[in-house]
Amino acid sequence: MVNGKKVQASITVEAVFVFPIVLFILIALLYFSLYLHDQTVVSCVIDEANERLNQAVRQPSNYETGAISYDKITSESLLCRFNGDYSVEIKSMKEFIKTRLNKRLMLGDVEKIEVKKDRTSISTTVITKSRIHFFPALEYLKNYHTSVNTAECEVNNTSEYVRAASVTLDIVSQTKAFDKVVDVINKIDNVLK
Repeated sequence: MVNGKKVQASITVEAVFVFPIVLFILIALLYFSLYLHDQTVVSCVIDEANERLNQAVRQPSNYETGAISYDKITSESLLCRFNGDYSVEIKSMKEFIKTRLNKRLMLGDVEKIEVKKDRTSISTTVITKSRIHFFPALEYLKNYHTSVNTAECEVNNTSEYVRAASVTLDIVSQTKAFDKVVDVINKIDNVLK
């Protein structure tokens, strides 16, 4: 009896079955919202790191602040940039991603950061692992325990544009069309004299 009223025992029995299900659903919703938060943060940090790498390749700059070092712009030649492997910039990029993500992730930790450099693009992969383990629900959540986020960005290196232009000019200068253009220009020059 509660406050003079009879309480049926069936309500207590039903609550014993319903309460764990409701609690599991609430915890799952919380877990997935934190998971989505972490995925969004990782994606944003990778995009920011790619943009800063792109700026660091174009011109010398501080990777953390993004400030351009104007006094160092003329210290490197164009050929140095053409043959560069961006190892210093990539190392700074990895440190930038790790420090930013360790401060902002709620559910996981950074397990691995991979950066693959191509001639004109860089692919960044960040693997995060969840700190929270739901042993009873591990079968349902195993796909969300480790996540892999990958982003690619093109590197706007000025030396690549120079190389592409020189190759194009070399190819065009060896064609008959180029010889015709030179003949027309010579004829126009002779007429104007």
